[in-house]
Amino acid sequence: MIEYNQSDDSNLNFLPVWDRNIHSEHIIPRAYIDKKEWSKFREDDEIDDWINKGANLTLLSGAKNISASNEGFDKKLIAFNGKRNYSKEKKGLTSFQITQKIVSNDHSKKHNREWNWFCLEVEKLLEIDLTEIKEKKVSSE
Repeated sequence: MIEYNQSDDSNLNFLPVWDRNIHSEHIIPRAYIDKKEWSKFREDDEIDDWINKGANLTLLSGAKNISASNEGFDKKLIAFNGKRNYSKEKKGLTSFQITQKIVSNDHSKKHNREWNWFCLEVEKLLEIDLTEIKEKKVSSE
């Protein structure tokens, strides 16, 4: 939904759900507990509730998703940017607008690595108030 809203092409076709090259990437990985880069979340009582929520997901091609894997946020950004974490990864910035926005926001320090930007997009699209959720401040730092 956010991906389509960020496009200026009103004739944009929907992404085919059968395309096995389109992956949902967990920004905070499901295996966060085993990774030093995500250790701050081990003590967070609510993190397991956030892992599979929209604010923690983005879209990537299969090769970039494998590269981003369970890495820390800085290495995930390398994959999102199209740089290589692994030798077989395709070059080039991800084609998904939602993931490009994560990269852009991080470079500009717009959201200070907080996930609130996702809530802002959903609020606009669905015309709802997510203030309570935004105040929880789930962050990658």
